[in-house]
Amino acid sequence: MTNLSLELPETFFKEEIRDGYKVSGTMKKVWAVELDLLYKLLEVCRKYDLKCYADAGTLLGAVRHKGFIPWDDDIDVVMFREDYEKLRAVAQEEFKAPYFFQCAYTDTNYIRGHAQIRNNDTTAIAYREVRRKAERNYGIFIDIFVLDGVFQNKFILKMQRSIVNICREGMFVLITRDDQLTKRQGMEKKFLKMLRIDRIKLYRIMDAALKGAAVERSEMVAPLGFIHETVKRIRDKHLYDKIEWMDFENIKVPAPGRYHEFLSNRYGDYRKPVQVPTTHGGVYFDPDKSYKEYLDDMKEGKLDYLLEEERHDK
Repeated sequence: MTNLSLELPETFFKEEIRDGYKVSGTMKKVWAVELDLLYKLLEVCRKYDLKCYADAGTLLGAVRHKGFIPWDDDIDVVMFREDYEKLRAVAQEEFKAPYFFQCAYTDTNYIRGHAQIRNNDTTAIAYREVRRKAERNYGIFIDIFVLDGVFQNKFILKMQRSIVNICREGMFVLITRDDQLTKRQGMEKKFLKMLRIDRIKLYRIMDAALKGAAVERSEMVAPLGFIHETVKRIRDKHLYDKIEWMDFENIKVPAPGRYHEFLSNRYGDYRKPVQVPTTHGGVYFDPDKSYKEYLDDMKEGKLDYLLEEERHDK
């Protein structure tokens, strides 16, 4: 297994039953890598006086389990746009190998509206990524979602969503192999290339649109770059006025002071465990081998069997 900066006891890596769910030794290694990535992020945030907060399943896990939800396989945090931009400005200096700060501006073929921190010496390939066969960093990761202001005007919000969706579609066709595109998508790709519009140009347009409603002028915020304007993901920005530090496995994580309000809105009776699939779908994990050793196999179609597993999961 890759060397970690975070020291964990040997007992952490043992297979165990949590809430009736078996957590394998391999998944414990994955969790360890993710904890190490979060530990590194918190270290950088302290250095530059930046704020981030546990979000979604990670926040729920901290409150309900004091750690990972047993059937979860990732870590989610959120940052307000201003702090995120400051983090991005220092990221390449602060996240040295084996850490990698991944966003559209640091990695080829990356089109997500949020950032990820990855470990270069490990592998986490989402099944759906196998189809695109796009070459980029596929190390084990944690997600950093960006909280942007939400327009109150429904028409402007709809226009913003349209711009974001058009840019996403354009970036998708540009990074996807021609033989994986529909006829319409193929025409879109040719048109974009004819106009010399590349992935970065589209991403900058999308980024500008996401920043349209400045947080300081908005009462409501949401990770619009991830999923645009969904009721359960829009939240009062004042949820984050205070920070509460909570136990999460072997470290402490920052949580929004009004976490009960957020979790109740997002999950309802959140204290009752319910096993649900992750939003990113199936992922092939290898905590002992670098993703670089899998890139050729992915290009040559040797990982296409994962696509069948993806269909089976659905």
